[in-house]
Amino acid sequence: MSERVYLDHNATTPVLPEARAAMVDAIERTFGNPSSAHAAGREARAVVDDARRAVAEAMGVEPAQVTFTSGATEGINHIVAIAGPGRVIASAVEHPAVYAAVAARPGRELVRCPVDSDGLCEPGDILARVDEGGPVALVALIAAQNETGVIQPVGELVPYLEARGVPFMVDAVQLAGKLPVTFQPDFTIITAHKVGGPKGVGAIITRAGRELPPLISGGGQEAGRRGGTEAVPAIAGFGAAMAVVAESRIAQAYRLSRLREGLQQAFIEAFPGTEVVGRGAPRLPNTLALMLPHGIGGAALVAALDAEGVCISAGSACHAGTPEPSSTLLAMGYTAEQALRVVRVTVGPPNTTDEVMRIFSLLPEVARRVTA
Repeated sequence: MSERVYLDHNATTPVLPEARAAMVDAIERTFGNPSSAHAAGREARAVVDDARRAVAEAMGVEPAQVTFTSGATEGINHIVAIAGPGRVIASAVEHPAVYAAVAARPGRELVRCPVDSDGLCEPGDILARVDEGGPVALVALIAAQNETGVIQPVGELVPYLEARGVPFMVDAVQLAGKLPVTFQPDFTIITAHKVGGPKGVGAIITRAGRELPPLISGGGQEAGRRGGTEAVPAIAGFGAAMAVVAESRIAQAYRLSRLREGLQQAFIEAFPGTEVVGRGAPRLPNTLALMLPHGIGGAALVAALDAEGVCISAGSACHAGTPEPSSTLLAMGYTAEQALRVVRVTVGPPNTTDEVMRIFSLLPEVARRVTA
């Protein structure tokens, strides 16, 4: 079998060489506890501080606004927990972690705001729900949807929610590193493994002047916002990855969009009648969600391509292995049968034009097998 072609970068990304080198260096040389006052502790603290500055610069904020976590799921649970009781207004296409976090906390009532057929949430609909009911604990909106790549109008909502004094949490996991983040809500959630960093580390970006009470209490680490000894090697890798993607994201966005268009053409030629999900909305440059023609299941195509060394997915990685249709696609108006025909193809910095050409050559035979 030829070398694997990995086209599932929205699920996770390979660790960048710069991130790997930073992690190895932190493991080998900077083993001290960053809370210790001696030289070894100061060295570890310097690594954490440098990474915090790199993440802050990439996100357009100050280092003091960055709180390191174990990842996006912790960050989402943190914000839902501290928001307190009341209504949590969220789009109908959020990551499942948002809904699960709300359901796990007593006194929170989830209010889902609908989306149109392209997966876009209308800011006016969210504001109407804020104004029409009881107390609002939190508004949650995903910046870029992980399954479809559709980019939501987050920036339009920020000033209106701030004026109302309503806390606003944005899941920027997929947007960060791919495009500049130009908004500053109360809380922005990001994670390292979607930008070429390691798994197990992420961050909450808190708007200047906003308090962030701890969800995890401990020894006062992270300025008292998140207890527990910092994972210095993972944080080092996170900072290194963010520095790399911040420098290259504009050029990469253009290059990846060209690869995406080539893959779109390849799939449509191999499977006539294929439709692009969210085509009428702004989308991430690397993300392609396709509804295959009737009679071709997404899972069957994923398996057939996997046998050829090509990795794509049928929906979100968080739903992998389940026969249930995607709640995101159902919210967009797709039937359950249609949702099970959707595949997601997501490119990343390591992908090349040669790999796209390989897909072109593979797909006609794969199409014959899955339609036989």
